[in-house]
Amino acid sequence: MNLTTIIHPELSVTSFSHAENALYRLSVWLDCERELLGRVITNLELRQALGALAALDQLHIEPDATDQDLIDFFEHAQSCLKTILDALLALPFACQVLKPSYQSGSAPIETQVLWSSARIHEVLFSVKSAVTL
Repeated sequence: MNLTTIIHPELSVTSFSHAENALYRLSVWLDCERELLGRVITNLELRQALGALAALDQLHIEPDATDQDLIDFFEHAQSCLKTILDALLALPFACQVLKPSYQSGSAPIETQVLWSSARIHEVLFSVKSAVTL
């Protein structure tokens, strides 16, 4: 995600701390979990979720962002996160690995799906808070 983490305190969209927190959580989440989540949703053939993950990578905030720019950013991020979360939550609990080359590490894919869903829910809450407060 290409974003500038400097948020102008004079923006009236939201409180400074909520917007900064949401940007920070979204950025850190993408940096830490993009690769694993990408492998999981690719393996499970969740094309719409994969597209939403790619869209999150393309989000960008300019240093001179207006209130509306910030609202648009958070609403787009919220939509992408919800698409990914909905796709993961719609999976049957006993997921099958579709590609034999999938290397998941030590955790079963079900555990990875549940973990990713929980983390997405946390980030989604932060993003929603930034827009509504």
